[in-house]
Amino acid sequence: MTAEQSQKGGQGSKQVQIAGDYIVNVGITEERAQEISIATARRVVEEFAVESHQILEARVEELDQRVIKNLSNADALDSFADPAFIRSYRKAQEGAASSERPSDYDMLAALLTDRAKNPRERPRIVGIDGAIDIVDRVDAEALRALTVCNAVAQWTPTGSVVGQGLQLLDSIFASLIDGPLPEGTDWLDHLDALNAVRRNTLGGMKTMEQFYGEQLVGYIAPGVTAEAIPQFVGAELAEEPWPVLVVPHELKQGYFRTGVTSVVELEKVLRAAGKPDAYVQTVMSRAASEFGLGQQDDAARAELMTRIRALSNFGLVADWWDRNAENGYYITPIGRSLARANAFRLDTGNRLPRE
Repeated sequence: MTAEQSQKGGQGSKQVQIAGDYIVNVGITEERAQEISIATARRVVEEFAVESHQILEARVEELDQRVIKNLSNADALDSFADPAFIRSYRKAQEGAASSERPSDYDMLAALLTDRAKNPRERPRIVGIDGAIDIVDRVDAEALRALTVCNAVAQWTPTGSVVGQGLQLLDSIFASLIDGPLPEGTDWLDHLDALNAVRRNTLGGMKTMEQFYGEQLVGYIAPGVTAEAIPQFVGAELAEEPWPVLVVPHELKQGYFRTGVTSVVELEKVLRAAGKPDAYVQTVMSRAASEFGLGQQDDAARAELMTRIRALSNFGLVADWWDRNAENGYYITPIGRSLARANAFRLDTGNRLPRE
């Protein structure tokens, strides 16, 4: 590169000097995205026998329509200009061409949308691309079980009211359980073969009572009677009124607790309210010492499970989970991506957070 540049132009001309790369991004329209998808699909279909072209073209077109609609809604059509995305897109078209299940096209479209939103998060991309590779091969019952297990691990309510939190989970499971849940271990072996889970034959899983006892520890804190509710924050903040965080303990009649699901959630609430560090730390300390936040009350935990098992969908999941608790496993990044895509496909009420 020379140190100086010079140029001449006639009257009315536009001149631009560039030192380095010059990139013009005019954006991808839906029409251009359609052209790219057709060109990519043509290459995919040509790899199969001529006799199958008509049905394969129809399947790939089903996927293309879903992907372009999703990316347009997400303002992410420019992903069609990214070679890395096109590579994933072609794999998805190959998967669609190999599958007769319309649900697979929805899942592939969801995975590609997730891929477009996270173009540089390589660990996440590995999981998404791996999930794209196995969509057309995963068994429906195994996928349903994987989706439920991932939902249990990933999503918990944050609201202060026990009944509402459990009803929310029940409604989520109602949408995810679109058929029977498998028994035995064949479904885990199948998912292990697809690298969606890793079997752990040396240990089992926590029971549902143990798991939700930890996840919803705020719901089952020991709590205090009305007479023992603190009036002021205390310590250096002796004149500060205790924050409006105290709610009746739904699982222990006559008691009160802090209206959060966990210690972490309490800190989030206080910081969102703009409270200074000293205030936050003092309130958190007193919530633990006065209300038992972070501790589990045995009677409250038992009552929590009684209410969970009384719910039609959440109770079904709890019973199924406990019957299979001796089968240890963990979900891989591929499995998490696959389960999220299936959950979002089934979550037509948009109850699940997309981020």
